[in-house]
Amino acid sequence: MNLGKETETLEFKKTTGEMKEAMVSISAILNKHGIGTLYFGVKPNGDVIGQDVSESSLRDVSRAVYENIKPQIYPAIDEVVVGEKHLIKVEFSGESAPYSAAGRYYLRTADEDREVTPEELKVFFGVNKYREKWEKGKSEATSKQIDKTAIKAF
Repeated sequence: MNLGKETETLEFKKTTGEMKEAMVSISAILNKHGIGTLYFGVKPNGDVIGQDVSESSLRDVSRAVYENIKPQIYPAIDEVVVGEKHLIKVEFSGESAPYSAAGRYYLRTADEDREVTPEELKVFFGVNKYREKWEKGKSEATSKQIDKTAIKAF
């Protein structure tokens, strides 16, 4: 059985032994798209190999997300059966980008996760948005929106 190719919103991990890499993928997907799905028990080419799934392994995934992804998200973590093979499916979303994995920030490019550069991180945080004084910037108001009487009084 094959689930297809990895995409910018779909990630495959062979086992929960790749938990650290999975957290990086979750943060990268959240930063680029805000929503995604990750499967444990699937090779990168989409071949389903299965994964031992227990209450403990589901809890381990939940704990890893809680401890590594900031700001906090609350993914749906379920056991799914595909062709008699057991998988762990993690569906996640968030609207509070940027998200970090263990304190580092990543972006999804095709099916890869890359660390965000300092320049990209500045854009995420809007560091330069209010750096210059407002009076030096160009107004977005039209001449019809300006109260000329108030300006003269000022």
